Amino acid sequence: MKKYRFAFDMGETSLGWAVFQLKEGKPVCLVKTGVQLFPSGRDEKGNSLAQVRRVPRGARRNQDRSLRRRKRLLAKLETAGLLPPPGAIRDAMVNDKSPYELRSRACVERVSLHEFGRALWHLAQRRGFKSNRKANKEADENGKIAGGSAQLETLLKNEGYNTVGQFLFARQAAAKPEDRETVRVRLSEKKYEFYPQRAMVEEEFDYIWAEQNRHHGELTEKLREEIRETIFYQRPLKPVPVGRCTFFPEEERLARWHELAQDFVIYSQLGHLRITHDGVERALTLAERDELAGRLVKGTGLTTTDAQKGLAWKKVRTFLGLPQNDVFNLEEGGETGLYVSPLPFRFRGTANKPGPFPEGFFTLPEDVRLDILTRLDSAIDEDDEAQIAQWAMAELRLSQEASEHLAKLTLPDGHIRVGMTAATGIVAELKTGQTLPDGARLTITYSEAAKRAGLNHSDLDDGEFFDRLPPYNRISSLQRHIGYGTGNEKDPPDIRYGRIANPTVHIGLNQLRRVINALIDRYGKPEEIVLELARELSKAQRQKAEDVKRNKTNRAANDKRREMLEEGQHIETGQRKIRDKLLRMRLWEELGASPIDRKCPYTGEPISLARLMSDEVEIEH
Repeated sequence: MKKYRFAFDMGETSLGWAVFQLKEGKPVCLVKTGVQLFPSGRDEKGNSLAQVRRVPRGARRNQDRSLRRRKRLLAKLETAGLLPPPGAIRDAMVNDKSPYELRSRACVERVSLHEFGRALWHLAQRRGFKSNRKANKEADENGKIAGGSAQLETLLKNEGYNTVGQFLFARQAAAKPEDRETVRVRLSEKKYEFYPQRAMVEEEFDYIWAEQNRHHGELTEKLREEIRETIFYQRPLKPVPVGRCTFFPEEERLARWHELAQDFVIYSQLGHLRITHDGVERALTLAERDELAGRLVKGTGLTTTDAQKGLAWKKVRTFLGLPQNDVFNLEEGGETGLYVSPLPFRFRGTANKPGPFPEGFFTLPEDVRLDILTRLDSAIDEDDEAQIAQWAMAELRLSQEASEHLAKLTLPDGHIRVGMTAATGIVAELKTGQTLPDGARLTITYSEAAKRAGLNHSDLDDGEFFDRLPPYNRISSLQRHIGYGTGNEKDPPDIRYGRIANPTVHIGLNQLRRVINALIDRYGKPEEIVLELARELSKAQRQKAEDVKRNKTNRAANDKRREMLEEGQHIETGQRKIRDKLLRMRLWEELGASPIDRKCPYTGEPISLARLMSDEVEIEH
């Protein structure tokens, strides 16, 4: 019986394949080749096609919900006698009276029920969106909305306005009658002059209802609750499902804000760190590891800049007492510094703006820290923030200002790839390290720590065998890489079993299954399958954009180096020679910012550009 090897080369939009006949385990004949082409699942800008459909669909859904809400409100206002029935009277009220004037008058004097209903209808049309904490952080990255809202609160307080409606009517009255821009929120010079938040509109509703209730007995508390709920109701956000733990698929992945997750990231990083001194590479000692870990985890002796950009290698050498010419493997790999936990800096704050715990977050008991982090993670909107602030004042004995600051803090996004059980075991082994026969105590890598914890990070095969490949979301050993499905037999397969979120990977795996099954039908089950993957296949769009940006930067730097070589007449023909000279230039530039400072790391002799291109200088490795 003939034996075959199936070989594949998978890219983002193509799958090349070849069938080899084997004899004694070696290929002896190329039987068949081919290419399968397929879409990437993304548009020309790299966005998922699902996103292209999802955004307009969401807009249509929001519009439908808004229309239904307004229809319900209109019916309630008419039933309660707060608006006249459709006709000439209602049209005249809408066309002849400024709703801002009615809102302003309703704060301080009696208005008719119909005028009050018109003011409420106007509020409902401009109630705004009750942003969640995540949306606030993403949409208000530079504080534009928060700045405009704070500016409006200051104006209301200093100029004696009771509500936003009063403020807007005053602006409208002071301007030309046809100038409607005075009451609209506009972005000017990268900031908002004023920005009404949903809470301000809710406060205005409560204020004018209380004022008009003094004049109209029909405005009962029951009616107030019904109309308020109709105007301001907003659907709660659906929780985003968390991925599965790599080792224990029945567990969810651990949130990145969790202290154990921060330990996992930092100790794994330090376990892979290697120092090269005089050509000899070694791991960190446990003493060196603990020196760095204490700073990376708790922020001791570090600045906010260190947390944002990573702990620079120069500082790492200083903390460890190493010569500045010692090299770290991660540094050579392109990393700009070591990852620093953002938690201590967010709670500690800065000298100009102290946080809720200026003395340090880690001075609190562990159970209290976990309680704080859990509450912040579960907070969705302003109401939750208010509850956290009240809890902090009552239980933590913080001042009102510190409590409000605490309630507004955001936590690191995302999850690590393992759950609580695996992270606990791996971190414990990483902290233990290893003791060599000579008594030296050194760090261990993540893979070694996982092995010691009874986990195999690379072999996750559960022993399943198939005559033909099923869809990838039906294979139990791949479930750990797939989001949770509904499990409902009535749902489509991708919803029932879950699917990989990356559309390019999802399509690629399905195409690979189709081709393999077709080859099995033609040649039978193969003796071997060989697969080569493009690195870009599993990358997110953000990572691809970073690659493009980095390639563009490198290309510009090489163009500048070529100009220098041409000026010094050091350019020679031949692609290999040019590439060697560009490499010399890059390594030469890494020796110092100025050509005067660029010296041989072994002899200390200065290296000029001419000397760099001569036989006097060689690349060590």
